[in-house]
Amino acid sequence: MLPDGTRTELGAVAEFEVQPSDREIQRVNRLTTVSVTANLAKGTTMEEARKRVEPVMDDYALPPGYSWKFGAASRKTTRPSRPWRRT
Repeated sequence: MLPDGTRTELGAVAEFEVQPSDREIQRVNRLTTVSVTANLAKGTTMEEARKRVEPVMDDYALPPGYSWKFGAASRKTTRPSRPWRRT
């Protein structure tokens, strides 16, 4: 949800690029995990990004058994361009 209460498609504010990777199953604490990384806009801190992403993801209906959280890298810095993890 945007600050004005409206919604937008993620593709309207982000560019997606599919890249091949090794075929593997990642697990963290025995949970199957998918990592999502992003580059932040110039001058944007991780704290600012978290404040914008968190309410959107909290409001997003994931299927039963799925959850999400920011990864450790996003908690350790306020510098731009740090990844977060979705599980």
